[in-house]
Amino acid sequence: MVGQQVEHPPHGEVDGEEEYKVRCVEDSKIYQNQLQYMIWWMGYESLTWKPAKWVGGFQAVVQFHQI
Repeated sequence: MVGQQVEHPPHGEVDGEEEYKVRCVEDSKIYQNQLQYMIWWMGYESLTWKPAKWVGGFQAVVQFHQI
């Protein structure tokens, strides 16, 4: 909705940096020669596409490829 503020998902800190938790990976695609994942974040009600280099270490990404 226009003007609607979106809250950031809850996060913790690891080594002084913010860490977000992934509920699951819903899909993947190649966009502009780059692998991306459709991520469902814990505490967040919408899905977002993120480059693999941003989410490659998440267990949810590993599980996505095991299916």
